[in-house]
Amino acid sequence: MSGGGPKCLAVTLFAIVLGTAGLSQANSSLATAPFSFAASASATADGNEMVIRVELHQAPPAGAAGPFDLYVAQLTSWESARFLTPAGLWSEAPVAVRQNLLASRMAPLRLQWSESQLGTMHLMVLATKASSDPRLRSNWLFQPKLRLVRLKARLSPEQRGHGIFVIGSLGLVTLVAAAVVFGSSRLGTSTPRSTAGRRTNRIR
Repeated sequence: MSGGGPKCLAVTLFAIVLGTAGLSQANSSLATAPFSFAASASATADGNEMVIRVELHQAPPAGAAGPFDLYVAQLTSWESARFLTPAGLWSEAPVAVRQNLLASRMAPLRLQWSESQLGTMHLMVLATKASSDPRLRSNWLFQPKLRLVRLKARLSPEQRGHGIFVIGSLGLVTLVAAAVVFGSSRLGTSTPRSTAGRRTNRIR
């Protein structure tokens, strides 16, 4: 496999995320993928439960009868990407979730796994020539499908209680500080007036 493969795929993924015109023109030479791609995340106590679904939703384009491999890739940085295995694990090396598929006989695909990271995840489904390197765009058969998934944390009852306590404590401290500042400003303005009054009496 080409040494520049991972970087090639990652840069391509990043360009898709940014929606650059150059990549859009390049992808116009590829047929639209005949399958749909959905991805979702449900927050759990340990992270997120991920589910992706790939299903055939239209007749395959002409000339797409040959077998192909299906990959799920994630952009991890500007120059790197990783691949999801059928077991729901991530691999730096290309691993297909399905091999030797035919678009005309493609059964629905559902993968589920647990994800501990938080933030956002860019996922892409690639269909490539059978037994080829998915990191090289020349091996892609269809336009890639990209989804942005937001991974959120779910707080436990103890964590929620602690958060409420912290917010309440901060609110109380703020209220006391405001009262002290307000009281000090009142004393600062009243003292000169009393002094001025006493001085006037002495003159008289």
